[in-house]
Amino acid sequence: MVWNGFSEKRLAELYGTHRQPMATAARSLRALVKRTIASIEDRTLVRVELRAVRIKTLASLTRKAAKHEWAPDHALWFCRDLVGCRVVCNNVEDAYRFVELLKESLPVFPRTIELQDQIIAPNSAGYRALHLNFSLDVGNHPFSSTLIPCELQVRTRLQDAWAELSHDDIYKADGLTDDLRDRLGDLALSLATADRIASAIRKKVTAVVTPSKTQPNLSQITTDGLAHIFSHVFGRSPPGYLIQQAYDRAVELALTSLTAVATIVENPLFRRKAAEAYEMIMPVPISNEELFLSAINAGAEGEDRALAQLSRDAARQWAEIDQTARNEALSDLPADIEEFCEAIEAYDGEGDILAWSSALDTTRSCLVCGKDIVDPYSFAEAAVSHYQADEEFHERIEAGVMSSSVDTGGESGGSLCSYHDDQQRKDD
Repeated sequence: MVWNGFSEKRLAELYGTHRQPMATAARSLRALVKRTIASIEDRTLVRVELRAVRIKTLASLTRKAAKHEWAPDHALWFCRDLVGCRVVCNNVEDAYRFVELLKESLPVFPRTIELQDQIIAPNSAGYRALHLNFSLDVGNHPFSSTLIPCELQVRTRLQDAWAELSHDDIYKADGLTDDLRDRLGDLALSLATADRIASAIRKKVTAVVTPSKTQPNLSQITTDGLAHIFSHVFGRSPPGYLIQQAYDRAVELALTSLTAVATIVENPLFRRKAAEAYEMIMPVPISNEELFLSAINAGAEGEDRALAQLSRDAARQWAEIDQTARNEALSDLPADIEEFCEAIEAYDGEGDILAWSSALDTTRSCLVCGKDIVDPYSFAEAAVSHYQADEEFHERIEAGVMSSSVDTGGESGGSLCSYHDDQQRKDD
């Protein structure tokens, strides 16, 4: 195929040279989204899941470049979803909130962000989502940039259900009959109505509780007393669901007075210890809500046990975020270990192995330049475990990685790429 004077072969060559940067961008995007999910104020109420991170295939890129008549030398930049990610939220409000949090988390440079709001303006078939387009810099040198275009799709669960029920891309098909398009539209409208009902429920649940103007009796367990403490310490009225959650926890722990809770939550030393315990696990600061609930625990069981519980809660929250993301990444691996081995042996480039290594959590970064490094032994071990395969595949996978162009690190086995490991040994 040739268009604009360039061949499909040229696009394939460019795609091959960009596989490693694309794999790095996919890993960076996954980490960025996971951190953003962790920064949501109350994950017990707001459920956000990372559903997929994928690199556009060469076949898909070729079709898109041909459709838009992009010159192959420009196609990897013009394709705004070269690396794509899908996030699913409970409610429309959560989708918009997540987009704002992600925008705040993006690197300072570049900050060119395009938002397509297809919730307010769905397409003719009824597709609804927020699309966020930006580029991630995965260059390994402070003075050089390698920008990879990324697209983040944020949907509610019901919007995602519509995409799944309509087989995702059916609405894009050429020659779609008017009747089928109308039925897809009817389904989209029904689910959009359900989304509005869910939003109304969410609005009632999150309505703030304004404490009474008079000082409550803290020797008793009351919702007004809890609201008063939160408002006094954090300078804002708390949401109703938090106060109900705090009240239920206080009753469950047989707490008889709120006096100790008020003292604990105001104590700078407790707040610092709580922040340290939480942030040792979660990659974001502790929220006022988490801090408040931890003070309830401390008032009933003592500070040491409350801090231990806070660490356990943080570990559970991060494990849920990480496991959802990992499950989606693992779903992109080949169907069986034989296909996995054949792909590694047939392809000597970096991109596929790096993407699979990231999914199997066996990739590390050079401490000097940030280049992705794959340990062949750990990679093979993780793959054999994932496929529950015989150990005979271990050596085959390890040999395939060693014969590829993937950087497997230096002879010292530390967190340095082969180049910087060699430089360090020369200096020594």
